[in-house]
Amino acid sequence: MSRAKSIVSSENAPEFKPGSGSTDIVEMKSPDVRGFGDAERALADALGVSVMAPPEMRVGSAVSKMNSALRLIIEAGLELLSVRVECPHGRFEELLADRGIPSQRASEAMTYARFAASLSPDDRDRVIEMPKSKVLELAKADPEVLQDLFEDDAKFDELTALSVRDLRVALRDANAKRTDLSTRNETLERERDRLQEELRVLREGRVRTGGDVPAVVQDIRLECAALHKKALMAVEDVGRLGREFFANGLPEDSEWNVPVVRHLYGSLASLHAVIGGQLADLHKSFGPRVGGELSVLDTFSPEEATRCALEYRALIQEHDHEAKAREWEREMDRPRKAGRPRTTPKK
Repeated sequence: MSRAKSIVSSENAPEFKPGSGSTDIVEMKSPDVRGFGDAERALADALGVSVMAPPEMRVGSAVSKMNSALRLIIEAGLELLSVRVECPHGRFEELLADRGIPSQRASEAMTYARFAASLSPDDRDRVIEMPKSKVLELAKADPEVLQDLFEDDAKFDELTALSVRDLRVALRDANAKRTDLSTRNETLERERDRLQEELRVLREGRVRTGGDVPAVVQDIRLECAALHKKALMAVEDVGRLGREFFANGLPEDSEWNVPVVRHLYGSLASLHAVIGGQLADLHKSFGPRVGGELSVLDTFSPEEATRCALEYRALIQEHDHEAKAREWEREMDRPRKAGRPRTTPKK
């Protein structure tokens, strides 16, 4: 008995020939597992589709036809949108049902059309070249996210090269980040308005209770005190950054230690240079009087001291809030980790 060269199904089982005393095993070809056999070839011939051209030409032709298909879907969506506007309630769905068109397919076509209509001609041409499954994901994204995407060619190419699933995740993260930033901006604007109102009330009260100190003197002295406090806090924060880096930063032999120190030193040195120049200007204008004996006019009145303390409190709150907001923004720019994101800092 000869050895079978392939395994056959029961419907193609070996045939027994009467009187032969043996079984002739018929050799069968394995089915085409890639799904292109006689039936597909017959259909290609019927439709006039060439399947004998080089692979590169066939792929190019397929892409062109797929792009044309998306354009036709957009055109269909525009027609459906125009019909739906003209139809009374329920009539549009009846027309779809009469022609066997699922409402979901019609909805997708109209989504494509609305999205394409919202784009500029150049952006629309770029989108039409994409697979329609990716276009549908773009259509679901936040308009501001899409605007940022279309303005950055590198980012556009990077995102559109992703798979549909990865593109969906990337757009969802971008939408979430945009929402977080909008919420943060609204919170900061409300906080700014509150602080400005508080400072306005304090400033008006300072004018009313300033005694015989001229208003312009009060304004300059208290503004100088506020700016001094703000600058002092900023300089102290620079020193804090250095201490935290040396305590919790990189190993002692890291090549990044010296660049960090140079950066901190350069920041402080530039401040020192600016301050030195302004001190020299004041001394040049007023001479020895700058360092002369103090008088009662050099000190705050009791009312000024009270107002200054209240403004210090508001200033420190604003400074701390800005620091927390900067840290939160830096964290939002880092790669997203598992779990719920941190909420916007509130006072």
